[in-house]
Amino acid sequence: MGSCWSQIRERPHDEGSTAEAFVRELLGLPEVIRVAAIIGIGHPDETKTPVSADELDYHKVRHNRYAEAFER
Repeated sequence: MGSCWSQIRERPHDEGSTAEAFVRELLGLPEVIRVAAIIGIGHPDETKTPVSADELDYHKVRHNRYAEAFER
C-alpha cells in the first residue's frame, strides 16, 4: 500500500471555488470543520526514489515551538 498527502488549505479548485469548499461539500462537512489536507491511500502506480536525508530542508522543520529549529 502507498499513501499521498495533498494540501487542501488555501488551494483553488476552480475559478469560483476553493479545494476546501469542494471537499467540504463532497463529504457533507459543516462550515465549522476546516479541511487542511487529504491523505490518499491505495496501491501505487509507480515507485519513487526517496530523497536522501542530506538533501532534506531540515531548516523548515520546527520542534515543539516555532523558534526551536529541528536539529539533526
